[in-house]
Amino acid sequence: MAITRRDFLIGSGAVVATSAIGSSGGCAGERLPDESYDLCIIGSGFAGTFLGLRALDHGLRTVIVEAGSSPQRGGSPDSLEVSFKFRNSGLQSYPVNGTRAIAVGGASRHWGGVTTRLWPEDFRMKSEFGRLVDWPITFEDLLSYYCEAERLLLTRGFTVVPGAEPTRNCPYPNVKGGDYRDPGIRIEGKDVAYFPLAHSRRGGNFAIRLFDQEIPNFIQSNGATLVENRQVINIVTLDGKTVDYVDLRGPAGRPEKLRAKVFVIAAGVVESCRLLLASRSSWFPDGLGNRHRQLGHYFNVHPSLQTKFDLRPGLDLPQGHHRTCSLNHDYRREGINACQYQLDVLAAGTARWKAQPEIEPNYDNYVTLHGTESDGFGVPIPEIHFGYTAQDQRTLERSYATLEAAKRKLAAAGGTVSDHDRWRAHPAGTCRMGFDETTGVVDRNNRVFGLDNLFVSGACTFPTSGTANPTNTVVAMTLRLADHIHGLVA
Repeated sequence: MAITRRDFLIGSGAVVATSAIGSSGGCAGERLPDESYDLCIIGSGFAGTFLGLRALDHGLRTVIVEAGSSPQRGGSPDSLEVSFKFRNSGLQSYPVNGTRAIAVGGASRHWGGVTTRLWPEDFRMKSEFGRLVDWPITFEDLLSYYCEAERLLLTRGFTVVPGAEPTRNCPYPNVKGGDYRDPGIRIEGKDVAYFPLAHSRRGGNFAIRLFDQEIPNFIQSNGATLVENRQVINIVTLDGKTVDYVDLRGPAGRPEKLRAKVFVIAAGVVESCRLLLASRSSWFPDGLGNRHRQLGHYFNVHPSLQTKFDLRPGLDLPQGHHRTCSLNHDYRREGINACQYQLDVLAAGTARWKAQPEIEPNYDNYVTLHGTESDGFGVPIPEIHFGYTAQDQRTLERSYATLEAAKRKLAAAGGTVSDHDRWRAHPAGTCRMGFDETTGVVDRNNRVFGLDNLFVSGACTFPTSGTANPTNTVVAMTLRLADHIHGLVA
């Protein structure tokens, strides 16, 4: 279904906008508007939605294409998201369906709201530590965009100890109330600097959900169109230099085309890669941006190690979420991956230690097209091949030991409630940013190598993941990309 400002204005207010997104009348049979756009964005998650809003600010006629549906239609028999399957190979299985969302609003549907920044040294791992790679952009390139991203994400937080969190050149847009008290717990025998965790908060304790306000804001703007329940199955170039159109299918399977001056894939780590791999031609026989076999590789994700326990009687610890990255430098200098630790002091005398280790970007961890199984449109489903490197294993062993030792300082005798390992919804890589096409899929401005008007946005372009939650950086990089595209189209 294509939704424009006219559809939105049938009613009034954000509630009506959400209802319009979810209306199903004619969705499977409607034809798309027969027009060309300045910008076509594939995906309506954080990268796609904020790119679309920023493009409209620049006066660009913009269409967002989403394979999923609005909350009212999600999972219904005539919705495409039920057909998005995947397969795992390798030694570790990553639960894609538990961490992605094929839906209007993308990952915001289940986002926890943490809005931390990457550290400056995350962008220069090779220069600083002699390992992995440097990013083609720097932390300083994103400084002003981080400020704007935090404003758009309605971030609430405050700085307590200078140096405990990455450099800031602007105050938090919303300041947490009350005073912060450091828990003062040493880790590995060292004094560490804690900082209170910054969160997106629209109201109460709830992180923003893009379909509540941001997507309705997009729809009601002049020059904006949202197309839901349409899967892009091919990106077509007629000259091997520029993209002419994208090939779509809806539930009825009728072929449709969308044309634009510029195209941006913002469909997540797995689906963005899958689409580029599937878009093959005589100019790109192995997929777009894949002349040097970089596409799909360096898939990585954050594991989360957790232990929950009852506190020793008499401990006076401040409630809240206390995070520290103080050991990142030490770990990297020792030759293992960084790991951030978090102490959550909960109500009723319980607490939880969490570790979020960095996973080494490894060429042999990859997303590829499955050899025999395809979706209903004949596009091979993605296959994820993932396993830990020896360095990852050493990092995990160190993290487990550190958590156990830290817990012994605080836990009541026999007070362990649970030990729990899980995957975070923080996949990265597969379309990494490189200095040239021998080292990456996109350049420093997110343009796919070999094509003038095709870009990729999202954590799939991260050369390394660091230990920070990725959303803040995804939005900052997206805003930077929007400004770059405006310079091309204007």
